[in-house]
Amino acid sequence: MTLSVDDIDPRASGTPFAFGLSVMLKCAIIFLSLIVIGMIVFGLSMFTGGGLQSMVYSELENADKMISPQKFGFAFLGGALITAAWIYVLYLLRQIVGTLLSGDPFVPPNISRLRKVWITLASAEVLRMFMYGLMAPALMSLGGGASSSDITGQIDIRIGSWFLVFVIAALAEVFRHGAVLRRDQALTV
Repeated sequence: MTLSVDDIDPRASGTPFAFGLSVMLKCAIIFLSLIVIGMIVFGLSMFTGGGLQSMVYSELENADKMISPQKFGFAFLGGALITAAWIYVLYLLRQIVGTLLSGDPFVPPNISRLRKVWITLASAEVLRMFMYGLMAPALMSLGGGASSSDITGQIDIRIGSWFLVFVIAALAEVFRHGAVLRRDQALTV
């Protein structure tokens, strides 16, 4: 039987910081879920041609170059997908914090969770780079900044994001090694 993070008494074990982190993660999941819903509604409205699309385009009617509503919709749906990936990461982190609260963080499920975290972060970053490559020329021409020919072919690589992916991948291996050491210690008489 596995305990939910909500079923753990914070005074039983763990630290007040871990309990606070669990609460903050839950709040962040709820907040980002609302954002994803809004992004999906806004993105789909750009494809249907409803009142929201006409309201947005009435604000942009004086722009020299306008991008299609479908590109706006595509950008918002892609953003919703990336935000959903972050929600999944926060959910996994909350489960890891739950094992910390129960006093037993070096369990095999945490190894799997950490691996899922870095794979999800890497996938979300690749999707973000792909979306940027598709949308940047249109958005830059809309804003009157650099021309679309100036940024075509450029890839937006964020070193900090990839550094985070590698750190979490290394932590997954540390947890794996800690679980092996713990198992070996339990078998030692």
